Amino acid sequence: MLNPEGEAMVGASIFVKDGEAGTITDAKGQFEMRVLPGDSLVLSYIGYEESVIAAGNTPLAITLFPRVESLEEVVVTGYKLQKKRELTGAVGHLSEEDLNTGIIHAPEQLMQGRLAGVELLKTTGAPGAAFLIRIRGAGSIRANNSPLYVVDGYPLDLASVTPGAQVVEESNPLNFLNPADIESIDILKDASAAAIYGARGANGVVLITTKNGKGGQPQLNYTTYAAASKQLRKIDVLTSSEFRRLQGQYGFMGNDLGTSTDWQEEISRHAFTHNHGLSLSGGSAKTDYRFSLNFLDQEGILKKSGFLRAAGRARVRHRAWKDRLSVDLNLAYAYLQEQRPPSGIASFAPFLNPTMPIWNAAGDFFEPIPNFSHAVALLEGTNDETRTNRLQGMLSTTAQLAKGLSYQLRFGGDNSVGTRRFSLNRPQPPFTSNQADISERETGNLLFEHYATFEKNFGKAHRLSLLAGHSYQVFRTYDFIFSRGGFSTDAILNVHNIGGGIDDLYAESGTEKYALQSFFGRLDYQLLHRYFLTVNFRRDGSTRFGKSNRYGNFPAFALAWNISEEPFLTRWRDLDLFKLRASWGITGNQEIPNKITQQVLGFGPDLSAILDSTGAPIPGFTFLRTPNPGLQWEETRQLGLGLDFSFSRGRLQGTVDYFDKRTSNLLLELAAASAPTPTVWANVKGEIVNRGWEFTLGGTLIQSGRFSWQANGNLTLIENVVRGLPTPIRTGFQPIFTENTQIIQNGSPLGTFYGRKWLGFDEQGYSIIELDEEGDPVFTVLGQALPNYTWGMSHTVNWGKFDLHFMLNGSHGNEIYNRTARALLSKQGFPRGNNVLAGLLSTSEAFDNALLFSNYYIEDGSYIRLNMLSLGYTFQLDHARLRLYLAGNNLALLTAYRGFDPEVNYPTSTRGRFGRSNNIPPLGIDLNAYPSARTIMLGAELSIF
Repeated sequence: MLNPEGEAMVGASIFVKDGEAGTITDAKGQFEMRVLPGDSLVLSYIGYEESVIAAGNTPLAITLFPRVESLEEVVVTGYKLQKKRELTGAVGHLSEEDLNTGIIHAPEQLMQGRLAGVELLKTTGAPGAAFLIRIRGAGSIRANNSPLYVVDGYPLDLASVTPGAQVVEESNPLNFLNPADIESIDILKDASAAAIYGARGANGVVLITTKNGKGGQPQLNYTTYAAASKQLRKIDVLTSSEFRRLQGQYGFMGNDLGTSTDWQEEISRHAFTHNHGLSLSGGSAKTDYRFSLNFLDQEGILKKSGFLRAAGRARVRHRAWKDRLSVDLNLAYAYLQEQRPPSGIASFAPFLNPTMPIWNAAGDFFEPIPNFSHAVALLEGTNDETRTNRLQGMLSTTAQLAKGLSYQLRFGGDNSVGTRRFSLNRPQPPFTSNQADISERETGNLLFEHYATFEKNFGKAHRLSLLAGHSYQVFRTYDFIFSRGGFSTDAILNVHNIGGGIDDLYAESGTEKYALQSFFGRLDYQLLHRYFLTVNFRRDGSTRFGKSNRYGNFPAFALAWNISEEPFLTRWRDLDLFKLRASWGITGNQEIPNKITQQVLGFGPDLSAILDSTGAPIPGFTFLRTPNPGLQWEETRQLGLGLDFSFSRGRLQGTVDYFDKRTSNLLLELAAASAPTPTVWANVKGEIVNRGWEFTLGGTLIQSGRFSWQANGNLTLIENVVRGLPTPIRTGFQPIFTENTQIIQNGSPLGTFYGRKWLGFDEQGYSIIELDEEGDPVFTVLGQALPNYTWGMSHTVNWGKFDLHFMLNGSHGNEIYNRTARALLSKQGFPRGNNVLAGLLSTSEAFDNALLFSNYYIEDGSYIRLNMLSLGYTFQLDHARLRLYLAGNNLALLTAYRGFDPEVNYPTSTRGRFGRSNNIPPLGIDLNAYPSARTIMLGAELSIF
């Protein structure tokens, strides 16, 4: 078997059509197998068109040709597989070939910079941390903006599995997945595609399909890599010699403590990672199987941080009853271990006195001056570890009841138990005493789903597909936390000896449960292979809402016209596809806390308003929440127009999409008009509008003999604006300024910075602020946290057995409030011994200049990043293939931003404690950042057939 260049195709699959026998080609591309007279052989290879030949005794030279991936490739669109040629909605697709590049620790990294309309941001550089994915912009103020994740047909619960009341960074909902197990990722971007998921589709849907076995001989795969990481950027502050000289120059005596300490260096390290994966796959005419194991041990670049994953997955599919019945068992288990450093330690370490020693003469930690922290002491005295066990499984059966009629039944469960142990034995400001916490969170859900599909061709002109189904998913969460302080010595301070503390700091437990019931349907109609109609409908009922508003209806419609199939264009042989699309639909958002429509009571020793004879409260009940039984869904209406094109068998291909996405019935947590509690959830008038354009372009730049060069690029232009809001909402509260830094107002995007306009320094070094006619400061828009456009570009070069991959991505038009460097941007702390940004003292600012929030602290967040570069070489062996590669991630960053990374730690949920007011998560605030890392890796991939 040969490719069009005449090269041997090693590892290609050959099996008898409608039989069980199969084999693969050797290192010379040759194969031999015993067959019966009249047998036909099916020949296949990833990325090439399948071929069927008649078996015989005569040696043959068979050539397979690359298939036009963008047209014939099958994508998952929710309860249905479709060819890309037949799609009516906006669906982004990544195949196995797209995913097998670079350094991938987390599944979300596979999507970074590769798809138009999909923005992926690191919430923190910490190992195992969540990523923020925004599909076609942010559409909700208070509810979750994350998409729905569906793994092999199983919708995941977005609830965090991270226990503990003081958690700022959320766990990654996908970190139980081994990226090497993923076969494809499909992203439903418009309403016509996502409406089939109804109340959970407003933010888009990410469909992940894991690998399964294929017919033929067993194949054993082993992958491994070792990686070294180093902090990409550090805050540029004064060195100890510069600090010492300038302290003397300005006459600030007593701050030179006699040593030289690089505090950023002391809390960081060169981090090492190793990963191992093993899989066995194969099958026969009746049964396919794949089993995999994975072990990842990833150190963080900050000391006492890291992530460990030990995971396994099993997929078995069996066909019976003359292939009219199939049973698919999918099981996954993961043990996860996360270690966190003290929150914000990388942010305050740079402004510590660089002449302060780590140790005193007695060998103990040096005691800093009052109200200052010792970063190393805090790091060494803090232990924070979470261990999680997660088990997910699903059994699905598909029966072919009649010609064109099938019925599928699914039943599955997903359960996680996470235990967090936290201890602090060397308290530093703001902590005043030692403490130990034990907390646990158990989340679980059960899924029951069934649907029927009918497909029929009516002559050669018409094709009809109908789908109708029902889904029921029930969720539960159990939490407890117990915290004690006042341990007499560090020797007895231990989470395993929590009774040794004399102060009860915090104790709470509780359980929650909610259910989601759905009825859904879909109609697909084709006429003459060039006119397409899709209708989706879903009716969802969620117990998160009151009985009168529990159900919502989510319809969607889409049309497509494949002009390239029209008779007047069929003679243009170089035109593979030219298709117009139009869609409209409604999706919903139900990602709000449980029980907010219900009255909730709490019991405790000091909750009662009744006092005893001594004036102490009598233990009793109180209201914990003001209910709103009339609460309704957030609703997103989206209009989409698109164009798909392909030329010269996929040599050049692309898409153009326009979207108008409007979210109304906004869910907000507002101040209650009266008791019993200070806040109440309500629907607010107004809408969030996201409008924009998406462009993708890709193809083969050069194809000559053994050399090929493929390139793909994408560009997203997006405008976010608030309309019809009754009154502006201030958010982004910052304690250092004792005021809010952002505003949500009509005519501006979410994440708008709002404050004073700084004009410079006067002759005395004090800030000049723009004033109105009455002498009061003018408050105005200072910038926006959301970018105007994002882009990504990837290249793949193959020359013989060498392969080269690299990827660039960028974001432009957004601003960042650099809270991490805020203290370093002011001279106020320098007289007291704080460090400052290099070059700051050359400004004319006075040392007692007032701290006022203004555009002085707002920075440009635009960047261009060399995200990935890899070079590999493949050895073709008898019955084996070995690829060795060298790769790097996050190798270069071009930005004017002075913080660690312009991809600041956006909140992934509403559980974070800082930078928020009106219970609204802020955007674009560099808050307690964990620095990002540059990583170099050496890896190997071995396949034995």
